[in-house]
Amino acid sequence: DLFINPRWYGYSILTYEEDRFRDIDRRDTIGAGLGHQLIETERTHLSLEGGLNYVRTDFLEAENERYPAARWAVKYDQRLFGTDIEVFHNHELLSDLTDSERTFIRTQTGLRLPLIGRLMATAQLNLDYDNKPAPDKAKSDRVYLFSLGYHW
Repeated sequence: DLFINPRWYGYSILTYEEDRFRDIDRRDTIGAGLGHQLIETERTHLSLEGGLNYVRTDFLEAENERYPAARWAVKYDQRLFGTDIEVFHNHELLSDLTDSERTFIRTQTGLRLPLIGRLMATAQLNLDYDNKPAPDKAKSDRVYLFSLGYHW
């Protein structure tokens, strides 16, 4: 991110994923756009992003795809009741500019709990939705994560 002023910023993004259960050998996205921090307080953060991406998906069996896409994202986190307990939700939507039915969404929603010092526990649901998945593959994919981490 590169801030233009205290609330507006430009961003660039590069992602990579593999998922043999969804027939994805490799999916890369690269893009850039603008972001706006709607809320930036000690307890609450909310930002919106929008831009253009290029999506390349190499499938294991289905026909490969390459297309320009519009990107929209939301990043939100909130500390609860004056504590360090935090809820968060991030999502990203990519929609093909040449075929509006080809859209996929990635979300991460969860709860972070402080344990001891800077050690944190996280319970999280990641939900991916692909409106046009590979043939015979489900449109949605859920992952439940429980993790321990160190907050820098």
